Amino acid sequence: MNLLDTDALSHLQKNDPVGAVIVTRLAAFPDQDFRITTVNAYEMLAGAIDVIQKRKKGHKDPIPGFRLFQELYDYLVGWRGRVLSYDEAADRVYRGLPHRLRQELGNDARIGAIAMAHDATVWTCNVKHFKRIPGLIVYAAETGKRAS
Repeated sequence: MNLLDTDALSHLQKNDPVGAVIVTRLAAFPDQDFRITTVNAYEMLAGAIDVIQKRKKGHKDPIPGFRLFQELYDYLVGWRGRVLSYDEAADRVYRGLPHRLRQELGNDARIGAIAMAHDATVWTCNVKHFKRIPGLIVYAAETGKRAS
């Protein structure tokens, strides 16, 4: 099983040039069980909510923020049945990580913990962060190569 980090997932959602490369790498990988996490959904939707709030505070039209929220929501619904939760097992793994590492990595540590709780790998464009999690198998999403 493979989990996508939020940065890789965002490129896929935007269908940008990096996302196109990631699609090719994912398609070529033997294990086609790719999933996302509730942490990914949280990060993406929270970003859209931030856009809405900032636009409202700045007395700007909030419609672009609501459009972004709708686009992200619609995209994430497409992952239904392939979303892993941050649950008790993941929380135990997360709390077993050094405190400083949890602080520095934030939600990346939670995504890594979910992966470890499910014996999954993480595909990311942010290899540097995830390689710091002991025992986690990490793939560079842009190259499809194992980084740890």
